[in-house]
Amino acid sequence: MDAEILLRSFDGRHVAVLRDIAADLPRSRETVVRLIEAARQAGRGPPEIGATWLVKHLLERGVETDADIGLRLASTIGCLSENESKLHFLQATPYVTLTPEAEDALLPVLDAILANATHRFVRAWAYNALGVVARDNPERREDVARRLRDALEVEAPSVKARVRAALRTLAVPDTS
Repeated sequence: MDAEILLRSFDGRHVAVLRDIAADLPRSRETVVRLIEAARQAGRGPPEIGATWLVKHLLERGVETDADIGLRLASTIGCLSENESKLHFLQATPYVTLTPEAEDALLPVLDAILANATHRFVRAWAYNALGVVARDNPERREDVARRLRDALEVEAPSVKARVRAALRTLAVPDTS
């Protein structure tokens, strides 16, 4: 599989091309690793967006992962240029194992996204990723729950919906 060659045919808009590529890809851990690396190296534009879409697509369809995949995904989000690419990887976080090392790589990226991102869906899914971290690590649950409740006070309604979902995942009451 030469991901770069396959991804050149993606124009950044028509996901039918990506579905065709996905249908021909091996559903394996190795494919996911190659696509994460392709996203990291792609730079701006459709190849990066396409690679991240394919990773998300494969993970949603149950490709087996391990802690290494979680670390690779977490470590790559901050390297991505495109909001859509960040969104894909943020949406993929529930499908990977986040070890303490992966959490340590992911949390500063989430903080940066929440401090700087104006794209509402990226912000919403960054909050969701915070919930995933806390779901998998009870030591972080109280701090993340506080941050999520604080977000309900300041975020746009479209973001608040995802924040509420993250709070439900943690079994924390929504006090808004």
